[in-house]
Amino acid sequence: MKNNKLVVVHYIWSANFGGIEKLVMDLSLAQRSNVRLETQILIGCRKGNFIDKLNETGLTHTFVGMKNGNDVRPSILKLLRNKFIEADIIHIHTFNPIVYLMAGLSGKKIIYTVHGNFFFGRKKRISDSINQFLSKLILPAFTSYITYNSRFSKQLSDQLFNTGKIKGVIIPNGIFLENSSATEMISDKNHRDFIANKFVVGTSSRFVGVKRIDRLIQGFALFAKDKNDVVLMLVGDGILKNQIEMWVKDQDIQSKTLLTGFQSAVRSYQNSMDVCVFSSQNEAFGLVAVETLGLGKPTIVFKDAGGMLEIVENEFNEDIVEDEQQLCSRLNYYYKNRNSKDKELITRRMNLAGEYTIQKMEERIFKVYTDAISKTAEK
Repeated sequence: MKNNKLVVVHYIWSANFGGIEKLVMDLSLAQRSNVRLETQILIGCRKGNFIDKLNETGLTHTFVGMKNGNDVRPSILKLLRNKFIEADIIHIHTFNPIVYLMAGLSGKKIIYTVHGNFFFGRKKRISDSINQFLSKLILPAFTSYITYNSRFSKQLSDQLFNTGKIKGVIIPNGIFLENSSATEMISDKNHRDFIANKFVVGTSSRFVGVKRIDRLIQGFALFAKDKNDVVLMLVGDGILKNQIEMWVKDQDIQSKTLLTGFQSAVRSYQNSMDVCVFSSQNEAFGLVAVETLGLGKPTIVFKDAGGMLEIVENEFNEDIVEDEQQLCSRLNYYYKNRNSKDKELITRRMNLAGEYTIQKMEERIFKVYTDAISKTAEK
């Protein structure tokens, strides 16, 4: 411990735009308010959209400088060793066998969080199979505690990686809810003009397979057939961008579709949506649904959404759809009632989002840290 504070090192692979990276950054910001913690972020390779953001926050962070996941140069191993020895808790968010072994050899307590990289939405690579095999060997050998962001993640992780052998707990992801009421205007005038006086169906997402944006496009196309005052707004970017453009063209909805690209001020776009749709299949969690619920927006998900389903089930079952046809029907419902401002319903959505604050997540994570350390003290 340093100055009676637990020293925590978070490890992620990169500073790329993505759910894990943003969550770790937000968690670290929340932990900065905990007077019993001192945290820093260790980043495997020096790349990503969040590098500037990290610098803006003032969060302590270090780039390991790995060229790839198999980089075992002595300088890399030395840096990992030194950083891990400084820590009381090593909180790993991305599995890398070299990093994990170096963490294990440090003798420090390791917390591993399963964020849900389960190969869905893409072809399983040889490296995935190798990491899956190594995970089964390494995780039980060195992990003090494992956390899962959903029941869905826990079930799959136990099946794929045998993590049921490790002491674990489900801790849902969280957001800074106080910022979720943002009502700032979209800065891009062309985007504002495109959606002006239109009923906006939208999503904000990485353009990758697991997001199943094809289902949203097909459902919207059915919904938009007889309507000239509707827009599909797709906020994000990714490897499937060209494919998504082709799907839009195939459905003949180019004139009704706005692809905004990656937007750092994503909440201004979410706030401009009349209905938010997240068509993911087997998503580990899905904080974006919490973000839009926090804005009071109708938030539709699919029945096979995985962990994202757990956010809305029981509270808003009517916004869970089976397929594109049901999505069309639900969009029609909101379209017909577009002038209705049900304050009670809006409040219910915002209250549900309030169950997923980053502060609540930080408190639960801190209990895991202290429990892991107390087990050491008992020995």
